Amino acid sequence: MRLTRLPRRLALLLALSAAAPAAAQRRPQQDAASAPKAAPKAAPKSSPSSAKAADAIRIPFERMTLPNGLTVLLAPDHSTPQVTVDVWYHVGSKNEVPGRTGFAHMFEHVMFTGSGHIPYGVHDRLTGGVGGSNNGQTTEDRTNYYENVPANYLETALWLEAD
Repeated sequence: MRLTRLPRRLALLLALSAAAPAAAQRRPQQDAASAPKAAPKAAPKSSPSSAKAADAIRIPFERMTLPNGLTVLLAPDHSTPQVTVDVWYHVGSKNEVPGRTGFAHMFEHVMFTGSGHIPYGVHDRLTGGVGGSNNGQTTEDRTNYYENVPANYLETALWLEAD
């Protein structure tokens, strides 16, 4: 599959996952009675804004732009052998005119009805049939489609989106 065939205004989010060896994921467990007792610590003084910043979720990712203008975000997570391909189009209900609405949402549903290479129902079999899932969503300013599949089906998920 060639990524250069995808539309220019497309943003693609790949959350790549790979199975980590079971031994690397195991942590020694202690029961509560044998765990070392820690001395209570005084809470650090902080402002509400710094407390929010400390509680923020940070997801490391890599961003690149392909020669065709496609933006790719990679966010590896090795805690599960799953991959998510999430394709965002910068179009939604804001692009519709009054009296002619619902087209962005209709096209979201058309995406899963087949194409020249993928007959009706095959998209679901290539995702749900291997233990994954797929769906789409339309908002005012974007329409996105995603597939969650086992990591060894990454190429299939990319092919489904490219077609």
